[in-house]
Amino acid sequence: MMRVPAAFLVAILVAAASLTGARFLMPELSRMRAAFSYGDPKQLPPEMAVVKLLGGFRGWFINYLWLRANELQEQKEYHEALQLAKLITSLQPNFERVWDFQASNLAWNIAAATTAPAERWLWVEQGLRLLVDAGIPRNPYSRLLHQAVARIYQGKIHGDMDRAHWYFKRQVAERWSLLLGAPPEERSREAFLQWSSAVALAPRTLTEIAERDSELASLMRAEIELGRGLDLAFCEEFMAAEANRAESIVNPTDGLGRWLASPDGAAGRSVLLSYARARVLRERERMDPALMHDLIGWFGPLDWRHPVSHTLYWAVQGHLRHAARRIDVRIPWVAPGLEGRSIPSEVQDALARIEVRQALSILVSNGEVHFDAATGEFYFVPCPGFLVAEALAVSMFVTDDPGFEKQQRRRLADCVLLCVVAGDLPRAETFYAEWKRRFAAAPAGTALAASAADFVPEYLVAQIVEQPPAKRPEVAAEHVKNLLFLGWREGLAASRADVTERFQAIAQEVAERARSQGIEMPAFDEAVVRSLADYLEAPPADVPPNAKARLWNHERLPQALRDAVFERVKSVVLGQFERYGIDARYFRREALESGTPPLGPGTGGKGR
Repeated sequence: MMRVPAAFLVAILVAAASLTGARFLMPELSRMRAAFSYGDPKQLPPEMAVVKLLGGFRGWFINYLWLRANELQEQKEYHEALQLAKLITSLQPNFERVWDFQASNLAWNIAAATTAPAERWLWVEQGLRLLVDAGIPRNPYSRLLHQAVARIYQGKIHGDMDRAHWYFKRQVAERWSLLLGAPPEERSREAFLQWSSAVALAPRTLTEIAERDSELASLMRAEIELGRGLDLAFCEEFMAAEANRAESIVNPTDGLGRWLASPDGAAGRSVLLSYARARVLRERERMDPALMHDLIGWFGPLDWRHPVSHTLYWAVQGHLRHAARRIDVRIPWVAPGLEGRSIPSEVQDALARIEVRQALSILVSNGEVHFDAATGEFYFVPCPGFLVAEALAVSMFVTDDPGFEKQQRRRLADCVLLCVVAGDLPRAETFYAEWKRRFAAAPAGTALAASAADFVPEYLVAQIVEQPPAKRPEVAAEHVKNLLFLGWREGLAASRADVTERFQAIAQEVAERARSQGIEMPAFDEAVVRSLADYLEAPPADVPPNAKARLWNHERLPQALRDAVFERVKSVVLGQFERYGIDARYFRREALESGTPPLGPGTGGKGR
């Protein structure tokens, strides 16, 4: 009789045990397959039909596509990498990294490969829409994809690495001015909470509308019965009509339109506007009005025309969804703010995240938006309303790095400076009080300044004196140069002559105090001429050519300064004007007789 080898019997037993174990694992494997599905092969595009033939090798094929897409990315073949990423997305919609990869290609790489600001913005917006409309709905608990949206708003739109960043900022400001209207002039948390409550508590159904205005609900039902769709497009048209102060809505001949245009429909108009705004926020922007309201209550007066307000929203929502494993997340608040309250764990966890801390820090520095579509006025200024939340976020970020404290001290001092030069002394005093509370002991003597206006030059001179003696003249000259450069950019280039004058006054005081300390300084008039030439010769990525044209033709720019720099900078400025389509007449030795030229935002726009 043939003997069966022991090894063979062992192999049979192991195989039988494996098959038996697999039977018990099937439910879990089915759950994992549903969660990480490659997609239904029947719904694949025709060109992907071959993938259906791969069977169990499909995963290997997707891995190959991913590696190849990475290679193309490194080779800067962005369009080809984008096509491969789309294939991977179709096959593997729950693969978070491919959504992040594809959106980054659109918003950063492909956008950077184009020239016109409008075309660049198209690609940036495509990257956002890809994540918001497709990636996050398919992966609602993904912290990575929420962070990707936050990163585009903060790094690409609010950051200054792209020469078209002011064009991007203006697009966000215009879009959200249409969506929500201008926020209240009083920049307090309480005022913004009252402003946002109308949309946060807006009715979502006809039944809820009827509770507030029965006649409006009745007219809307009649429109629906007549087959007139009161859909998302209707809401957007109505919002546009309200933004333009139109007296009629969509179709002024129908019953709803006539009633809304009449005095009797004033209250109903307000209810319908809140309903329309909330619906567009949920369905078009994929944002929760209630959570937006919560964030104002916890963090400060968020102006949704500011890109970093969206950074904060998406970062916090991603964190909350990931932690709670549910889509509808809230962080209910209790007045009057963060002070003296027990902070719930979800808020503490959000404040401890670096992207939230960075967003709050930016909003302290420039979180207030001034935007007027009619005049083109558009700039940012510091906002003390975020100081409390930012201070709590910093306190939860434990670090022994002395450079971190220095960075915080410098940032608050910059806020004091910007408010002083803007002429907003009450706000400057608020920032100065916060600076003294945190950093009264350093650097030596600066906390003793009697006012914010006195503090600014004292602080800058103290920074100079802290340097080794041999380096002090270089640091002092750099301070003066930076102040003068900011004066041109934030002042005359933005049609605000008073800001330029204040920057120059502070620069001159710093220079005089430095000389009194025995530090050798160049003549101040020479420094002004040199700084103007540096501003006009700066590359377009740093200073938009249309901003140079505004400054050059401003009636408050002395003709003596034009004469002093004209020949030196003429070839550079005219070359940039030609490249960006600006008429050469905007750069003559004398200013245009009409004063400031009628130039729009162009490649950069105005603002801080």
